[in-house]
Amino acid sequence: MMGGANTSLLYIPRGVAHGAANLIDAFSPMIYFVNTVFDPKDPDEKRMPWDERGKDFWEAVRD
Repeated sequence: MMGGANTSLLYIPRGVAHGAANLIDAFSPMIYFVNTVFDPKDPDEKRMPWDERGKDFWEAVRD
């Protein structure tokens, strides 16, 4: 978990599926850096449906 008092930089290597969600009822900015401009006519990435692994895959587990 990141955000609030736990602000961090996260590196996501090429080819790793990833997603983000705001889990609180307050504004939480996310700054996203990329190394190339995305071209929707010639995407350099594979896309999968968000629920490819089941909708529970993306559920955050709170301790």
